[in-house]
Amino acid sequence: MSKNRGRSPGTSQPERWVLQNSEEIAKVQKFLNLIGSIELTWLEAIILFHHYYRGVSLADAASVAGCHVRDAQSARDNLIRKVAARLGYI
Repeated sequence: MSKNRGRSPGTSQPERWVLQNSEEIAKVQKFLNLIGSIELTWLEAIILFHHYYRGVSLADAASVAGCHVRDAQSARDNLIRKVAARLGYI
């Protein structure tokens, strides 16, 4: 039995995934290039990573940061405002 099992020779599964998702990857790269220069506070960075990237609740992100949920909400709102301003929405 062949190792490739019907797959194109020389193209790995990760390579195929990148090729199949190249449009979405380009959109994400453009977005990251636009927001890459935004300066974040420590708490905004925690919220970005834990709440948006890892998908944990805002309350859990606040717990990780060792702050009150209201502070995490404020950091989230500031983060959204900074990104919206950088993208030209406000």
